[in-house]
Amino acid sequence: MAKLANLARMTTTTTGSETMTLIAAVPGRLTFVGAGIVDGDVVSYGIVEGNNSEVGRGTYGASGSTLTRSVLNSTNSGSPIVLGGSAHVFVSALAQDVSMDGWLPASQTWTYASADAPTYTFNTSASNISNIYTPGMRLKCEIDGSDRYLICTGATGSTVTVYGGTDYVMSASPITNPYFSTQKAPLGFPLDPTKWTEKFEDVSSRQQATPTFGTWYNVGTSLLSIPIGIWKVSYLVAVEDLDTATTVWSTYVTLSTANNSQSDLSWTSLQLHANLIRVIRTIYRDGIISVSSKTTYYMNAKSAYANLDSLNYRGDQSTTFIRAVCAYL
Repeated sequence: MAKLANLARMTTTTTGSETMTLIAAVPGRLTFVGAGIVDGDVVSYGIVEGNNSEVGRGTYGASGSTLTRSVLNSTNSGSPIVLGGSAHVFVSALAQDVSMDGWLPASQTWTYASADAPTYTFNTSASNISNIYTPGMRLKCEIDGSDRYLICTGATGSTVTVYGGTDYVMSASPITNPYFSTQKAPLGFPLDPTKWTEKFEDVSSRQQATPTFGTWYNVGTSLLSIPIGIWKVSYLVAVEDLDTATTVWSTYVTLSTANNSQSDLSWTSLQLHANLIRVIRTIYRDGIISVSSKTTYYMNAKSAYANLDSLNYRGDQSTTFIRAVCAYL
């Protein structure tokens, strides 16, 4: 994203068509720094010198007060104008900064960095991107000739972390036509929540025979790996308790970061029974989970009664699931 600033207009004595050194504010205007531009900012700029002019995007360098030049249009057939040493350089909103479809062209080169599917990272040609890309932004690019839609889940240094959902992957192939959007629904971006959902589902019956009193079990290997980001998480399970002694017992279910314990009481549910041989009850819970690295969550259960015959997840009666829907939707 190119940064805009009011009243920034400076002189330059640079000659040629390379990076410019900015000298002083034009009378009645501000320096780039005085207008709020800081080191590493990418700005939309204009240059005028005599009958020649140019617009584009450049990166400001506070050390030496420099501005690089990436030309978008010019009076020199789209190439950089050749400066004679008396140009004015200013920050200006360009046509490329305004979009009717919600997408704006990124002003950096994107280069694939890594994959931990469905999370990916890419590096940008800008060194300071924390004020450019923020979690929740929609991103779009082309890889191997096809569009990839992504959601930003983090940015630091020159690296952007993204979530590709169920349909979009990144690879080491060149990334072209990079775009970003701060809108919820830029043209073409898929809003179907199922495309941005990680899920575990089980339609079988799973049993933990003769569970030990107070011991947590990950019945049926019920687990879900949740990628980097903020998520709307829910779980549902039909819990069956069997006890021929027909006494009082209680069963707990939790979503935990370990497969043999409870890690967060707010994700724990309790069902209490008395004088029943067999009980099936559906337990549902939901909430928000934020993770800074991919984390596995386990749906565990335990009995608070010493002689329970079996503790079962009845996915054959009602689908057992853990679901995480991207909260940035």
